[in-house]
Order: sequence, then C-alpha cells, then structure tokens
Amino acid sequence: MPSELTIPCPSIGTRILPWIFLTIVLVSIPVAIFALCTKAAIVAPIIWLAFVSMGLWVSIKAEGGLRPWLIDLASNLVGRQFISVSDNTIPCQVHFGIEMCRHCFIQQKLFINEIESVEWNTGQASAMSGRDMNDWHVAVWFDHNDPMKSQKRRQYPKPDQELFIVGPSGRKQDTEDFALSLVEFFRSAGADLAISDRPTVFARKSTAS
Repeated sequence: MPSELTIPCPSIGTRILPWIFLTIVLVSIPVAIFALCTKAAIVAPIIWLAFVSMGLWVSIKAEGGLRPWLIDLASNLVGRQFISVSDNTIPCQVHFGIEMCRHCFIQQKLFINEIESVEWNTGQASAMSGRDMNDWHVAVWFDHNDPMKSQKRRQYPKPDQELFIVGPSGRKQDTEDFALSLVEFFRSAGADLAISDRPTVFARKSTAS
C-alpha cells in the first residue's frame, strides 16, 4: 500500500495570483490611511479599507484561521501538497498536508471509513458561461459526525457530510486522472469506494448502491 500521494501543483498564474493581491493590499492600505489622515479624501479610502478588510476576513475564515491562511499562502511558492496514510489507528487515518522548508503542516485529518465520496466537477466559471472553462476540481466528501450540524443542514443534499477540495482546478482530463489515482489511493488504504450512477463520482458502496 502506498503511504503517500503527491497532489498536482497549480499553474504558475494560480500560484502567484494571491501574492499579487497581497502586494496590492499591503501597498494600498498605507496610502488609504494617509489620505484619511491628511483629509485628502474621505469616502473612497473608507470604502477601500472596508473592501480589503472584508476580503481578507473571508479568505482567512475560509482557510480556518490566520495560521493556516499564511501557510497556504506561502505554500503556493515553495510548498508541496500531499496526502499520506497513517496506520497508527484502526481504521487508518488520512492526512492532507503541505510540506514546506522540510516541515509538514497537516490541513485535514480523516479516518478512512469517514470518506463518503470522491467527485470531480466543473466550477462556477463553467456554470456561469455555460461551457467548459477548464475549471474542473476534485472534492472529497467526508462525514463530519456532528448531529447538530446535520440538523441545521437538513435541506442540503448531503447534510451529514462536508467537502474538502483537493488539488488545483484544471482541464477535465488532468483532473480525472488525478481523481482516479486518488480513488485508488483511498481504496488501497481500505476505503470501500465504487463508481456510482455518475461517472465522475466514486462513493461508499452503501451510498452508491
């Protein structure tokens, strides 16, 4: 059984885009504050600072906090994403992590039997344009084991599960190749995944049947 699977790297553009955004933010904040202090402008700097603050807050919250956000940001340039299997527990545990400067940072831990499905689909760009925009991505759905959360999400298609996006968006063939290798990796670790009635979804046999 392979103990580790390397996640494909995103494109150069995807890797540097967050840094371009951060550079613009770091340059613009002092300029906006200076404009407020000198009363050169009032409304525009306030609106810009509010917009930047909201964007940063949403990004940091989506990553689960400031530390994971900073790790993810730095990993775009110098990191390697991976999935590993630890057999120190029964059932074994799957770790989604980042290796950076010889240190490993774990983003998500799942027991292998908590994996509900592996799916690959197009993103919002394709949905909005009505054609394939090469924004296919892989999602791992897993049991969150929180009855309160399930109750709050009972109107959703999968109230008992959450998803974790694995790897970058890209062309359908590249995404499918990675998704299939991920399915086989999980299967070798003990996941009971089978193809469902949709060719882009491998689900637990109890779910797929």
